[in-house]
Amino acid sequence: MSEVVRASVEAARDDAPSAAPGDLSERPSLMRRSMSGVDASEDVGALDKELDSLPAGAPEAPALLLRLAIAHREAGDDGAMKETMLRLIREHPTSELVPHVYVALGDRYRGKRNYEAALKLYDKATMFGDSRVAALAHYLIAWCWLEVASADGTRALESFVKAIECAPKGLATDHDGFVAGELIDASLRDLERAYFDVGQPAKFVAFYARLVPDDAAARTTDACVRLGSAYETAGQTAESVALCNALTTRWPDTDCSWQ
Repeated sequence: MSEVVRASVEAARDDAPSAAPGDLSERPSLMRRSMSGVDASEDVGALDKELDSLPAGAPEAPALLLRLAIAHREAGDDGAMKETMLRLIREHPTSELVPHVYVALGDRYRGKRNYEAALKLYDKATMFGDSRVAALAHYLIAWCWLEVASADGTRALESFVKAIECAPKGLATDHDGFVAGELIDASLRDLERAYFDVGQPAKFVAFYARLVPDDAAARTTDACVRLGSAYETAGQTAESVALCNALTTRWPDTDCSWQ
Protein backbone atom coordinates (compact mmCIF):
# COMPACT_ATOMS: atom_id res chain seq x y z
CA MET A 1 0.00 0.00 0.00
CA SER A 2 2.91 2.36 0.55
CA GLU A 3 3.28 2.71 -3.24
CA VAL A 4 -0.24 4.10 -3.41
CA VAL A 5 -0.73 6.14 -0.28
CA ARG A 6 2.01 7.88 1.67
CA ALA A 7 0.62 10.40 4.12
CA SER A 8 3.38 12.56 5.52
CA VAL A 9 3.46 14.36 8.82
CA GLU A 10 5.32 17.40 9.99
CA ALA A 11 6.23 18.68 13.41
CA ALA A 12 5.17 21.96 14.96
CA ARG A 13 6.36 25.27 13.69
CA ASP A 14 8.55 26.23 16.63
CA ASP A 15 8.68 29.90 15.67
CA ALA A 16 5.08 30.30 14.53
CA PRO A 17 2.99 33.08 16.04
CA SER A 18 1.36 31.92 19.25
CA ALA A 19 -2.21 32.42 20.27
CA ALA A 20 -3.27 34.44 23.24
CA PRO A 21 -3.06 33.61 26.04
CA GLY A 22 0.58 32.77 26.56
CA ASP A 23 2.42 30.48 24.19
CA LEU A 24 -0.29 27.92 23.52
CA SER A 25 -0.64 26.67 19.96
CA GLU A 26 -3.27 28.24 17.74
CA ARG A 27 -3.03 25.86 14.81
CA PRO A 28 -2.42 22.11 14.64
CA SER A 29 1.22 21.26 15.11
CA LEU A 30 0.96 18.13 13.03
CA MET A 31 -0.80 18.06 9.68
CA ARG A 32 -1.07 15.58 6.84
CA ARG A 33 0.61 17.31 3.93
CA SER A 34 -0.54 15.12 1.06
CA MET A 35 -0.98 11.65 -0.31
CA SER A 36 2.32 11.90 -2.15
CA GLY A 37 3.11 8.26 -2.79
CA VAL A 38 1.77 8.45 -6.34
CA ASP A 39 2.79 10.45 -9.36
CA ALA A 40 0.77 13.66 -9.17
CA SER A 41 1.18 14.08 -12.93
CA GLU A 42 -0.78 10.93 -13.78
CA ASP A 43 -3.27 11.42 -16.58
CA VAL A 44 -6.94 11.21 -15.62
CA GLY A 45 -7.95 9.74 -18.98
CA ALA A 46 -5.31 7.03 -18.87
CA LEU A 47 -6.32 6.05 -15.36
CA ASP A 48 -9.99 5.92 -16.38
CA LYS A 49 -9.14 3.56 -19.24
CA GLU A 50 -7.02 1.36 -16.98
CA LEU A 51 -9.85 1.20 -14.45
CA ASP A 52 -12.40 0.28 -17.12
CA SER A 53 -10.15 -2.55 -18.32
CA LEU A 54 -10.05 -4.27 -14.93
CA PRO A 55 -12.20 -7.37 -14.38
CA ALA A 56 -14.89 -7.24 -11.71
CA GLY A 57 -13.45 -7.67 -8.24
CA ALA A 58 -9.87 -6.94 -9.28
CA PRO A 59 -7.80 -6.48 -6.12
CA GLU A 60 -5.94 -3.50 -7.57
CA ALA A 61 -9.15 -1.52 -8.17
CA PRO A 62 -9.19 0.38 -4.82
CA ALA A 63 -5.61 1.56 -5.31
CA LEU A 64 -6.35 2.62 -8.85
CA LEU A 65 -9.43 4.53 -7.73
CA LEU A 66 -7.36 6.38 -5.16
CA ARG A 67 -4.75 7.23 -7.79
CA LEU A 68 -7.56 8.56 -9.98
CA ALA A 69 -8.95 10.64 -7.13
CA ILE A 70 -5.52 12.18 -6.52
CA ALA A 71 -5.12 12.87 -10.23
CA HIS A 72 -8.47 14.68 -10.21
CA ARG A 73 -7.34 16.70 -7.22
CA GLU A 74 -4.09 17.68 -8.91
CA ALA A 75 -6.07 18.65 -12.01
CA GLY A 76 -8.17 20.99 -9.87
CA ASP A 77 -11.40 18.98 -10.21
CA ASP A 78 -12.56 18.83 -6.60
CA GLY A 79 -15.96 17.40 -7.46
CA ALA A 80 -14.51 14.51 -9.45
CA MET A 81 -12.03 13.80 -6.67
CA LYS A 82 -14.84 13.55 -4.15
CA GLU A 83 -16.98 11.33 -6.38
CA THR A 84 -14.07 8.98 -7.07
CA MET A 85 -13.33 8.64 -3.37
CA LEU A 86 -16.98 7.96 -2.62
CA ARG A 87 -16.98 5.34 -5.36
CA LEU A 88 -14.02 3.64 -3.67
CA ILE A 89 -15.97 3.51 -0.41
CA ARG A 90 -19.15 2.23 -2.09
CA GLU A 91 -17.53 -0.45 -4.22
CA HIS A 92 -14.76 -1.55 -1.84
CA PRO A 93 -16.03 -0.95 1.71
CA THR A 94 -13.57 -3.43 3.27
CA SER A 95 -10.45 -2.04 1.59
CA GLU A 96 -7.64 -0.88 3.86
CA LEU A 97 -7.70 2.38 1.90
CA VAL A 98 -11.19 3.32 3.09
CA PRO A 99 -10.12 4.99 6.37
CA HIS A 100 -7.51 6.98 4.43
CA VAL A 101 -10.28 8.19 2.15
CA TYR A 102 -12.46 9.23 5.09
CA VAL A 103 -9.59 11.30 6.49
CA ALA A 104 -8.89 12.85 3.08
CA LEU A 105 -12.55 13.79 2.68
CA GLY A 106 -12.58 15.13 6.23
CA ASP A 107 -9.57 17.31 5.38
CA ARG A 108 -11.51 18.63 2.39
CA TYR A 109 -14.42 19.79 4.55
CA ARG A 110 -12.23 21.01 7.37
CA GLY A 111 -10.37 23.17 4.86
CA LYS A 112 -13.72 24.74 4.02
CA ARG A 113 -14.50 25.21 7.73
CA ASN A 114 -17.41 22.78 7.48
CA TYR A 115 -16.54 21.20 10.80
CA GLU A 116 -19.77 19.24 11.16
CA ALA A 117 -19.08 17.30 7.97
CA ALA A 118 -15.39 16.94 8.80
CA LEU A 119 -16.16 15.52 12.23
CA LYS A 120 -18.48 12.90 10.78
CA LEU A 121 -15.87 11.74 8.28
CA TYR A 122 -12.99 11.68 10.76
CA ASP A 123 -15.21 9.74 13.15
CA LYS A 124 -15.76 7.10 10.47
CA ALA A 125 -11.98 6.74 10.15
CA THR A 126 -11.64 6.11 13.91
CA MET A 127 -13.94 3.10 13.58
CA PHE A 128 -11.12 1.26 11.79
CA GLY A 129 -9.29 0.57 15.03
CA ASP A 130 -6.37 -1.26 13.45
CA SER A 131 -5.80 1.39 10.83
CA ARG A 132 -2.71 3.57 10.83
CA VAL A 133 -4.91 6.62 10.41
CA ALA A 134 -7.26 6.06 13.37
CA ALA A 135 -5.01 7.98 15.74
CA LEU A 136 -4.54 10.76 13.21
CA ALA A 137 -8.31 11.02 12.84
CA HIS A 138 -8.68 11.45 16.62
CA TYR A 139 -6.06 14.21 16.48
CA LEU A 140 -7.88 16.04 13.70
CA ILE A 141 -11.20 15.64 15.53
CA ALA A 142 -9.63 17.38 18.51
CA TRP A 143 -8.69 20.35 16.38
CA CYS A 144 -12.16 20.51 14.85
CA TRP A 145 -13.57 20.84 18.37
CA LEU A 146 -11.16 23.70 19.05
CA GLU A 147 -11.88 25.46 15.78
CA VAL A 148 -15.70 25.33 15.66
CA ALA A 149 -17.53 28.52 16.54
CA SER A 150 -18.78 26.99 19.79
CA ALA A 151 -15.42 25.46 20.76
CA ASP A 152 -15.63 22.44 23.05
CA GLY A 153 -12.40 22.09 25.01
CA THR A 154 -13.61 19.00 26.85
CA ARG A 155 -14.22 17.04 23.68
CA ALA A 156 -10.99 18.33 22.21
CA LEU A 157 -9.05 17.17 25.25
CA GLU A 158 -10.68 13.74 25.13
CA SER A 159 -9.78 13.37 21.45
CA PHE A 160 -6.14 14.39 21.97
CA VAL A 161 -5.88 11.72 24.67
CA LYS A 162 -7.43 9.12 22.35
CA ALA A 163 -4.89 10.04 19.68
CA ILE A 164 -2.04 9.51 22.14
CA GLU A 165 -3.43 6.19 23.33
CA CYS A 166 -4.18 4.98 19.79
CA ALA A 167 -0.95 6.04 18.09
CA PRO A 168 1.32 3.16 19.22
CA LYS A 169 -1.23 0.60 18.07
CA GLY A 170 -1.31 1.68 14.45
CA LEU A 171 1.61 4.02 13.97
CA ALA A 172 4.42 2.06 15.58
CA THR A 173 6.61 2.39 12.48
CA ASP A 174 7.14 4.97 9.79
CA HIS A 175 5.21 2.92 7.23
CA ASP A 176 3.27 5.23 4.90
CA GLY A 177 5.02 8.22 6.39
CA PHE A 178 3.36 7.99 9.78
CA VAL A 179 5.50 8.07 12.89
CA ALA A 180 3.84 7.37 16.22
CA GLY A 181 6.23 9.56 18.18
CA GLU A 182 5.53 12.64 16.07
CA LEU A 183 1.78 12.26 16.47
CA ILE A 184 2.10 11.72 20.22
CA ASP A 185 4.37 14.74 20.60
CA ALA A 186 2.00 16.94 18.61
CA SER A 187 -1.00 15.78 20.63
CA LEU A 188 0.80 16.36 23.91
CA ARG A 189 1.73 19.88 22.86
CA ASP A 190 -1.63 20.81 21.41
CA LEU A 191 -3.78 19.47 24.24
CA GLU A 192 -2.36 22.24 26.43
CA ARG A 193 -4.67 24.72 24.72
CA ALA A 194 -7.73 22.61 25.49
CA TYR A 195 -6.54 22.05 29.07
CA PHE A 196 -6.18 25.80 29.59
CA ASP A 197 -9.86 26.18 28.72
CA VAL A 198 -11.37 23.32 30.70
CA GLY A 199 -8.80 21.58 32.90
CA GLN A 200 -8.04 21.91 36.59
CA PRO A 201 -4.53 23.31 37.16
CA ALA A 202 -3.96 21.24 40.30
CA LYS A 203 -4.52 18.02 38.33
CA PHE A 204 -2.47 18.85 35.24
CA VAL A 205 0.82 17.34 36.42
CA ALA A 206 -0.66 13.93 37.21
CA PHE A 207 -2.76 14.02 34.04
CA TYR A 208 0.14 14.93 31.76
CA ALA A 209 2.76 12.67 33.36
CA ARG A 210 0.49 9.69 32.79
CA LEU A 211 0.41 10.39 29.06
CA VAL A 212 4.06 11.09 28.24
CA PRO A 213 5.87 7.99 26.98
CA ASP A 214 9.30 8.87 28.40
CA ASP A 215 11.25 11.46 30.43
CA ALA A 216 8.09 12.38 32.32
CA ALA A 217 9.67 14.89 34.70
CA ALA A 218 11.36 17.02 32.05
CA ARG A 219 8.51 16.91 29.56
CA THR A 220 5.85 17.60 32.17
CA THR A 221 7.87 20.52 33.51
CA ASP A 222 8.17 21.99 30.00
CA ALA A 223 4.42 21.68 29.56
CA CYS A 224 3.83 23.34 32.92
CA VAL A 225 6.03 26.27 31.90
CA ARG A 226 3.90 26.84 28.82
CA LEU A 227 0.62 26.37 30.63
CA GLY A 228 1.73 28.37 33.65
CA SER A 229 2.88 31.22 31.40
CA ALA A 230 -0.55 31.21 29.80
CA TYR A 231 -2.23 31.48 33.21
CA GLU A 232 0.07 34.36 34.15
CA THR A 233 -0.58 36.17 30.86
CA ALA A 234 -4.31 35.80 31.41
CA GLY A 235 -4.02 37.15 34.95
CA GLN A 236 -5.08 33.82 36.45
CA THR A 237 -2.72 33.89 39.41
CA ALA A 238 -4.59 31.30 41.46
CA GLU A 239 -4.41 28.81 38.61
CA SER A 240 -0.70 29.50 38.16
CA VAL A 241 -0.04 28.89 41.86
CA ALA A 242 -2.09 25.69 41.88
CA LEU A 243 -0.10 24.39 38.90
CA CYS A 244 3.19 25.27 40.60
CA ASN A 245 2.17 23.53 43.81
CA ALA A 246 1.26 20.38 41.91
CA LEU A 247 4.56 20.39 40.04
CA THR A 248 6.78 20.96 43.08
CA THR A 249 4.86 18.39 45.11
CA ARG A 250 5.50 15.76 42.44
CA TRP A 251 9.12 16.80 41.82
CA PRO A 252 10.40 18.92 44.78
CA ASP A 253 13.58 20.04 43.03
CA THR A 254 11.64 21.59 40.16
CA ASP A 255 11.51 25.36 39.76
CA CYS A 256 8.32 27.12 38.62
CA SER A 257 10.23 29.34 36.21
CA TRP A 258 7.15 31.00 34.73
CA GLN A 259 6.37 32.80 37.99
